[in-house]
Amino acid sequence: MTIRSALVCTFLLWGGIARAEPIQFVSASVNPTPFAQRQAERHGTTASPIPGDMIAGDIYKPEGAGPFPAIVVMHGCERWLKTPDARRQSAERYTSQGYVFLEVDSYGPRGIKQACVPTAGNRPADRPGDAFGALDWLNTQPFVDGSRVALMGASQGGGVVLYVLSKDGLAQGSAHRFAAGVAYYPVCAPNWAVVTAPVLVLVGALDDWTPAADCRAMGDMPHSGGSPETVIVLPNAYHAFDGVSVRDHARDVFGHHLEYNEAATIAARAAVDDFLLKTLKR
Repeated sequence: MTIRSALVCTFLLWGGIARAEPIQFVSASVNPTPFAQRQAERHGTTASPIPGDMIAGDIYKPEGAGPFPAIVVMHGCERWLKTPDARRQSAERYTSQGYVFLEVDSYGPRGIKQACVPTAGNRPADRPGDAFGALDWLNTQPFVDGSRVALMGASQGGGVVLYVLSKDGLAQGSAHRFAAGVAYYPVCAPNWAVVTAPVLVLVGALDDWTPAADCRAMGDMPHSGGSPETVIVLPNAYHAFDGVSVRDHARDVFGHHLEYNEAATIAARAAVDDFLLKTLKR
C-alpha cells in the first residue's frame, strides 16, 4: 500500500448513528513556481514539486455501497471547535442526504494549536494541499464518485475554499478538481472572483472579521471565463453565526465578535442544501 492509500475500517452504523473513522492521507505536493523553475535551469538542474505532509481526518459514510458524492470540510483557524458529538451531528446532516463527509485536520498532525494570529514556533500549514490531498484520496475509494466532490470551509477554512477553487489553486500538484465549493464567512479577495467550479459564499452582514462588503465586492466583479460565484449576506449576523462554540454565549476572539444566530444558521443551511443538490446530485 502506498502512502497515499490509507486503511479505512468497515463503516458501522450503530443504532442509526454514523460513526467517524479516522484516516490518513498525504497532502498534495506544490508545483515549483516559474521563478523556481528558471532558477533551477540557470544552475543546470530541475525544480521538483515540494512534497506534502501526512495529514489526518475523520470520515463518515452513508449506508450503501455508493459511489456517493462527497464533501471535504476544512476547519477554521482554531482547528476543531466542536465536540465529537457536535461534529457527528454535523456529519449526519450530510450523510443522511447521501454524501460522504470528510473532515480534514490540518493542525493536529503538525502540532499547531491555532493559526488565527502568528505564533512563534508554528510551522506553516499547506492547507490547499491538504484539501487536494483529501480529494486525491477520495478518488481512490470505490464508494466515492470522484467527479462529484465539494470543498466546504468556515472562516480561514472558507478562505481555503476560495483559494483552491480559484486559478491560484492550479499550482497544487493534483490531477483532480473539486466540483463545487461552499465558503462560510471567508476572507474575500478580488483575485478569487473567477473560480473553476460553482461557489457559494455565506457571510453575516455584521461580520467585523471577514467583512460582508469585501465578499459583495468580490461577487460583483466580472466572472468571465469562470463558474458562477454566489454571495449571500445574512442580516443581523456576526462571524461564526452558526458556531456551536458560541451558541450559548457570544464571545470576542482576537478582537472580533462571534455570535450565534439561529435564523441565519437555518437560512444558510437551506441555501447550502439547495446548492449541493444542484451541483453534486446533477
